[in-house]
Amino acid sequence: MYPSFQLDPNQDLYTHKIFEDPEEKALDRIHKLITVAERDTQDMAASVASLSLNGNQKDLFFTENAGKLGNSVKTFKSSFEQPRVDKKVLKKKKVEKLSLATEAYEKEVSNLQREIILLRRSLKKAENEANKYKLSSSEYEEKNIKLDRRLVEIKAELNREISVRKSLEEAHESSQKRFQEVEYLSSTEKENLTRLSVNCSTLKQEILRAQYETSTEKQKRIILETTLETTRAERDNISQRYEQIQEEREKLIIDLEKLKDEYLNVNEQLEKVQKASAESSSRDSHLEKALKDAAAHNAKLIAECEENAEKARKYSQHSNNHEALKKQLTIEVRAKNELLKKIKEYESILNERNMEIDIMRNEQEMIIKDKDSALNEVGETLDHVVRERQNADSQIDELVEELKRVEKQRDNLLIEIKQLRERISNSFQHSRAQEKLEKTLKDLTEQKQRLSYEKGRLESRVESLQKEMENSSFTRTEVYQLRDSVQELKDTLTIAERDLDLSKSEENRLKSELSVLEETCQRKERDFQVAIQCRDDAVKELKKVTDNLNKLTEKNRLAEIGWKVSMDNSNTERKELAVQLNQVISAHSDLQRTVDQLQIELGKADEKFTKLSNENDELRRKVNSLETERMDWVFKSEEQATALTNFTRQVSSVKEDVLLLRNQFS
Repeated sequence: MYPSFQLDPNQDLYTHKIFEDPEEKALDRIHKLITVAERDTQDMAASVASLSLNGNQKDLFFTENAGKLGNSVKTFKSSFEQPRVDKKVLKKKKVEKLSLATEAYEKEVSNLQREIILLRRSLKKAENEANKYKLSSSEYEEKNIKLDRRLVEIKAELNREISVRKSLEEAHESSQKRFQEVEYLSSTEKENLTRLSVNCSTLKQEILRAQYETSTEKQKRIILETTLETTRAERDNISQRYEQIQEEREKLIIDLEKLKDEYLNVNEQLEKVQKASAESSSRDSHLEKALKDAAAHNAKLIAECEENAEKARKYSQHSNNHEALKKQLTIEVRAKNELLKKIKEYESILNERNMEIDIMRNEQEMIIKDKDSALNEVGETLDHVVRERQNADSQIDELVEELKRVEKQRDNLLIEIKQLRERISNSFQHSRAQEKLEKTLKDLTEQKQRLSYEKGRLESRVESLQKEMENSSFTRTEVYQLRDSVQELKDTLTIAERDLDLSKSEENRLKSELSVLEETCQRKERDFQVAIQCRDDAVKELKKVTDNLNKLTEKNRLAEIGWKVSMDNSNTERKELAVQLNQVISAHSDLQRTVDQLQIELGKADEKFTKLSNENDELRRKVNSLETERMDWVFKSEEQATALTNFTRQVSSVKEDVLLLRNQFS
């Protein structure tokens, strides 16, 4: 868009061209002429010197003049070269100053170039932002148009909602009337239900009484069965104990026979010992003491044997008594078997009666189940009616709440419409602000044009400065002027940037307000859609409620018919139950009589069993005493055996002594 102005940093502004100064040209010419004149004077002096060798006065005059002329030429040359040298020194100083000035100028030019580039970028940004502002302003206008349309639509929807609300209120009034009718029907049904519940409670009490009587009969029968089982177990225990006692008695008889054999053997040994003692008493005196001890011990053994014989006699008497008891037991066992036969007969009768009772109970339970099922059905229908009514009430309450919510939403929508109107007025104010923005943008464009104009001026000024630098007439005043102009440009740029920032802030504020407006519009649209959905749901729920009410009326009608049928059935069942209960009571009285007779017989049998158990206990005690006596006798027999072994050892020692004595005497 703009012509690029760039300087070559490697280019010297003062040495890239050869400057032709007329003074220098003249001086060079004069210097050349002086050198030529010097050469001529030297030639003349040489020629005069060659002539002076001839000795003429004229030649001497010429030589003197030639020397003077050479000296004058040298003085002129020296006087001519001195200002030239001074000029060269001044020129060098000027060149150094110019080089320093050119360096400073180049730095300032580079800074200016950078600033110009930044200004171009900022101008491009400003142009882009201005275009964006134009686009956003067009979008804002379109959005305002859309908002106006949306407001018109919202007003139409509000009118629709008002009509819908009126229709909902009418439907609500009709539903309230319908619910009042349903409440009246439900109150009548509740009264019928209370009557049914009273009748059911009386029937339940009668059934509970019958169940209690049957449970008492069961308990009595269980008690009889337990007593029979206990008597059987005691009989088995007595028979087992009797067998054990017989086995122990047989063992005792075997032990007594063994003791008798041992006693006979002991007597034979004693007789042998007496014979040996009689033969040896006359032979040795020291054996008399042993014999006396043996006699005393033998006397003890004899006494013990006599005691054992008495015990054996007693045991034989006990065995006779045991046989008598055995006979009594056989008689009692026969009586017990007869009682068991009678008990079995009574058990068969009881089982038959129990079977009849179980059949009656099953029939009674079936009747009770049918009755409970009918009552449950009636109760379920009533509960279902009550639940449906509660659901209908809750639905109506929800509909009322939803209507209230819709009213609140409508009020909120009206408030929001007012707010929208206020915001639209604000948007008009924003449009004014936007116009101001456009004005500022126009000012910025004008400033941009001015800057471009000033940039052209600066470029032309830079070109003129370059030309002036080429002509070595550049001064610091112009540099300061350039700096001032650059500073002015910077100030204008800062002002433009501030205006841009303000315009950006206003744009952001407008954007935020527009976003808020869009959000509110979207929220209102959502709320309106929710209200429409609530209205549709309310209409659907009203339809459902009407359908449920129709169903409830049909169910109530069917429930009334079923209730009447169930009441007729319950009356017939009650009559049948009364007949069956009379039969059960008569059977129960018969069973009670049989049970009383069985208890009397069982009491007699228990007395007999107690007597037998007492006798068995006495027999056990006697047997235990006999066992203790037997054990004592066994211990004593062992002691006797040890004493006999000792005595036999002594006798054998005596025999050995006697044999030794015989051998000595022989």
